[in-house]
Amino acid sequence: MTEIIKKKFSVDKSKWNLVNFEDVVIESREIIKNDDLAKIKYIVGLEHLDSENYELKRFADPEKPTTFRKRFLINDVLFGRRRAYLKKAAQAKFSGICSGDITVMRAKENLSSELLPFIVNNDNFFDYAVKHSAGGLSPRVKFKDLAKYNVLLPPKEEQTKLAELFWSIDKTTNCIECNIKSLNEYFFSLIEFFVKDTKNFINFADVKSEFFKGITNYNREPGNLRLLPSGCIFPRKLKKENIKNFYSTKKNDRLKKLIKGDILFNSGGVGTLGRSHFFNLKDGDYFSDSFVINLRIRDTEFINKFIYYIFQSKSIQKQIIQHTKGTTGITSISKDGIDNFKIPKASIDIQKQLVKKLEKIESLIDLCYDNLETSKILKKLIINNLF
Repeated sequence: MTEIIKKKFSVDKSKWNLVNFEDVVIESREIIKNDDLAKIKYIVGLEHLDSENYELKRFADPEKPTTFRKRFLINDVLFGRRRAYLKKAAQAKFSGICSGDITVMRAKENLSSELLPFIVNNDNFFDYAVKHSAGGLSPRVKFKDLAKYNVLLPPKEEQTKLAELFWSIDKTTNCIECNIKSLNEYFFSLIEFFVKDTKNFINFADVKSEFFKGITNYNREPGNLRLLPSGCIFPRKLKKENIKNFYSTKKNDRLKKLIKGDILFNSGGVGTLGRSHFFNLKDGDYFSDSFVINLRIRDTEFINKFIYYIFQSKSIQKQIIQHTKGTTGITSISKDGIDNFKIPKASIDIQKQLVKKLEKIESLIDLCYDNLETSKILKKLIINNLF
């Protein structure tokens, strides 16, 4: 795609001027008085800046006490100067106060304020910021260190056109994200409606199934077998970068490998307990680790994917909490806890109808995610190519 952008999106830069960042941007260091604090509605910390997002959308609860005093205005860009490699820089569409770990950048008259967030959200700019950061565990960069960054800038009238292009792409990205949110809400509402409308329930223990845990000890030498840790288990897609290759010993050779239709259920792990996945990979031999329980449905009265979808319901998530054992941070759920889960009892035809509807929604969600990724890549490539 990079080559396509370079070939198809060619811009005449003969009238563009190379300037220093400080020639077109100033740092605002305005501090509000304590007496004016009560008038402030929007308080922004570094945690409210989302990586590679161009518009500021989150802020703190104004009712909570804060030590922040640095003022920002509408159209200022808030740049996360601490740990610049996180790529946090967003334009504010409202005024407020922010953390001292945020640099407030304001466009001068010779730069369109609408273009500024796209100049800053540039891999070259972030690389420059990281290179000029100082500090150990929490490096910071100062505005004076960014001042000499070179910017190739078009005339003011072209700046406006480019900003309109970038914001239109960003608007498309936001629309796709809204569609994903709506589809997800519809997906879970169908499951919840089904569960609430069902009159008959049975314990999962009464569903004929195989239950086995993943590998506890294995040879960590790289090999052609693949291990799925709890950190890669997500409902729709496995986090493939977390999959580990390993070499199987004779002891591990006797373990069951995963097959299509297995339900992978996270039985423990910080932040992963209760997540499940419907296994559907074919290209290789896969096993799970000891934090993952593998459920293989053998019951002719149940569709395995129906069970998988029910496991994502609020009802089951509440039951997971009820049957969880252990202390904070190292909680887990056992086979006995899962066996006590209340599963809706419905005919195969009704199960098929629900599964079919949910599969269609998931297909639309996957398509939206693909479009979202394409939109983000397109925007990033154009920005990096121009600046």
